[in-house]
Amino acid sequence: MPGSKSVICRWAKRQMWPNALAASHPPGLVRIYRLPKTELHIYHRNRVMPSENPQLEALKFILENSVHPERLDAHPWAQSLMAIQEEGVSDAPGLRLVRAISGLFVESMPAIPPRQGKRLDTRWGEFGLLAAQYFAPILHGVPLPASLREAWGRIDTAILLFAYDKPVNALSLDEKNAYKLVADEPEIAPHSTLSDWHRKGLQRLLVSILAREAYLAKSLSRPAVICPDGRELLAPTKDSPRLKKRSSPVWRWVTLVFFLLLAGLLTLGGLKVRRVYGQALQLRQGVVELQGIITSSAGNLERARQAGPALTTVRADFLVLKAEVEPYLWLGSWLTWVPEYGGELQYSRELVEYADALLAAADISAQSLAPFLEKDALDSLTPAQLVKLLKQAGPGLVEARQELERATAARARLQPELLSPRVRNLLVDELDPLVALMSDGLTLAIEMPRAMGASSDGPKTYLLLAQNEDELRPTGGFITAAGVILIQDGSIVNPVFKNSGYLEDWDRPYPAAPWQLSHYMNSPVLIFRDTTWFTNYPTTALYAEQLYSYVSDHSVDGVIAFDQHFLVQLLRATGPIQLPGETTLINADNVITYMRAAKQPSPEDLANPEWEYKNFLNDIASVLLSKLLSGEVGWERLSDAMLAALNERNLLVQVDNPVLADYLARQGWDGAVRPGEADFLMVADANIGFNKTSALVETSLEYEVDLRSLVAPSATLSITHLNNAPEMFTCTQWGKSSIENLKYYPINDCYWTYTRIYKPQSTSLIDSIAQFIPANWMLNYLSVPPQVDILDDEEIEGVQAFGTLKVIPGGHSQTTMMRFGLPVSVIQQQPESGLLAYRLRVQKQPGTGAVPLVIRIHLPPGAALYHVPDAAVIEGDTIMYPANLLTDLQFDVFFYAP
Repeated sequence: MPGSKSVICRWAKRQMWPNALAASHPPGLVRIYRLPKTELHIYHRNRVMPSENPQLEALKFILENSVHPERLDAHPWAQSLMAIQEEGVSDAPGLRLVRAISGLFVESMPAIPPRQGKRLDTRWGEFGLLAAQYFAPILHGVPLPASLREAWGRIDTAILLFAYDKPVNALSLDEKNAYKLVADEPEIAPHSTLSDWHRKGLQRLLVSILAREAYLAKSLSRPAVICPDGRELLAPTKDSPRLKKRSSPVWRWVTLVFFLLLAGLLTLGGLKVRRVYGQALQLRQGVVELQGIITSSAGNLERARQAGPALTTVRADFLVLKAEVEPYLWLGSWLTWVPEYGGELQYSRELVEYADALLAAADISAQSLAPFLEKDALDSLTPAQLVKLLKQAGPGLVEARQELERATAARARLQPELLSPRVRNLLVDELDPLVALMSDGLTLAIEMPRAMGASSDGPKTYLLLAQNEDELRPTGGFITAAGVILIQDGSIVNPVFKNSGYLEDWDRPYPAAPWQLSHYMNSPVLIFRDTTWFTNYPTTALYAEQLYSYVSDHSVDGVIAFDQHFLVQLLRATGPIQLPGETTLINADNVITYMRAAKQPSPEDLANPEWEYKNFLNDIASVLLSKLLSGEVGWERLSDAMLAALNERNLLVQVDNPVLADYLARQGWDGAVRPGEADFLMVADANIGFNKTSALVETSLEYEVDLRSLVAPSATLSITHLNNAPEMFTCTQWGKSSIENLKYYPINDCYWTYTRIYKPQSTSLIDSIAQFIPANWMLNYLSVPPQVDILDDEEIEGVQAFGTLKVIPGGHSQTTMMRFGLPVSVIQQQPESGLLAYRLRVQKQPGTGAVPLVIRIHLPPGAALYHVPDAAVIEGDTIMYPANLLTDLQFDVFFYAP
């Protein structure tokens, strides 16, 4: 067997697999050879797809096992010249091999820093991805990423480790910026880009390995072990057992019978393998076509139309392939020893069941929803038509959900860490999020007819709370008006909003008000319009429903709260509306100004005994609802607006339907306070000044966490309120003279707020700087000392609440500071790697905008920083992260203790 043109390959001189046996193996069949201690290793040879280079696969296998080099001791490359040349390392062959390859990788680092511009430097991308995925764990002891997507987030850190060879937190900002590659990217690169960088990086490294081996063969006048054609992967090792020259007649007869049987099995098996292989190619072609449809530039509806039939074809091809291979899946449990793919073989039954159920769920869903895609009708459907189609699709969607539950059960039996990286990445990074999305979509589609009054449960009634964030309260604002909406078979009856001041019945018993309302606002009982005092929206909804029943003769099936900015988002989707009696169109830019001005009566309004200064809400609701019911507004635009409102907490939803309630809770759309399992922060203001001054107040937060003592972490919170009303030096909470033209909407005033802070349970208050408030500024004429109240009456699971009263005159600002002792549980340690994690969840207050927030984290001196969010600025042992609270925020830092 000839060697390469320039180097004679040592394996060419050894006994190769018999030609007849090689010819009987169809392309793609694995080769098995015996190693010492009866260990079996396999390597894949695929002549059909040149991209699956056996040497490339071997290199991947080596890198994926590099943290366990003892597994590589029997690998053919462990006897390569480049591995033998490694000095100063133990005699373990696998360790020498890993060291040799790592050295070549370090030498392959580009000579100049990444170029900056709109396009990422792909050469650095290839290097950085391999560094993060393999070589940073090998050479710098950092944890292995679980997938290429996770490695993406560590690329910049890995590059810095190789560029400077010292901890990241020891580098200056200029040094970090010089090698910044992906930190400013808004999202993770597509899987295709990551796979391309990974493949090209491995190819480039393989070229270096071959060149190094060839150079050593020439300079040492010895045959190369790593051959350009990869033949060393198909040959037995020098330690393989050899047949004895002489054997007994009985053994020769046994051997002959064995090979005759083997020849027969190979003949029959070859036909089976070819049939399976052909079916697999057909299935793969169908998957490629389906992926092309999904990623095409066609519109959403057109892609959905094309994807339906393609998905049915893929499922049919899979079922044929499944029937071919299913009788042999029991063998998988005997093949767990196979390197790299042993996990797939072990879980072959589960993987086949998972794929079968997932394809069935997707195909049945697509067929059930096909009527939505006919004749571009989706955007012109009215709510009633939409609900009717969903109801018709219900049986199919229920069947699809059952299949998805079967897929979820199969997935639960899989252990991704035992699967090969390619399959693990597909499962964890792509399919898991897809299954979650499918589950949510099916839940909504199945439950929507019930929620829209189109089931045997009958019509549905929902209480609507119109909150005014100009008078901010913890769930979004003071309840300015409320109404009930009735829905039957998807048809919606116009709600009629009533002034919240008219929604009391003083002949009924009202519960005692929270002590702050009683003490600071002289409100001894809790009335309907004050139910948004509670920060936990489910509590607000419970009280609102109970107290609304005092003036209503029917129950409701849920409570929906919205603020003024929800109307802004809705009008961006619907476009301008024409209100009766108005000459100017109302749009997203002027609706809030219009609503504030509408409360100022004209002389004609004052002369009209039927005039009510909140009637404009009914006009807006009637015109908006008419536009939505007409089918004029596309569902895609409308759903985008609704999602934005839910995520930004301008819309809060509580429903009695337990399935939908669970879905809303998982999405965080039910307004509940959820602290999580680590550090937590939520700041909630409650305007108690009998005014609308919240519209002029800017709030900013600074949160500084001290982790220098890991056994006694602490945090300092600074809350600054700036009142942009005209400058004033004294404040009157009640009985003040009205400012000209603001009698009905007093904005320019001092700002009274009772501010609550929510922290993890077991948090203690160490120190505080609060505000002294003089007696003449308060309704009760009692001064308020500079104090922070420890609130034990909030009854929110997992949190400790604190509160303080602030009064900010117009033209002034006021900063309150609190220092907390944090529970040690805010720092979590990964047992295997010793990596420490600090995680912070910041929950946004409904009714607020993008509140500025600055987070500072002080790490222990000498700590080795492993990962921070991309926008973080690192100076020594301190991390600074600027953010805003347009939505909730999750902030994570990973580091090693000194």
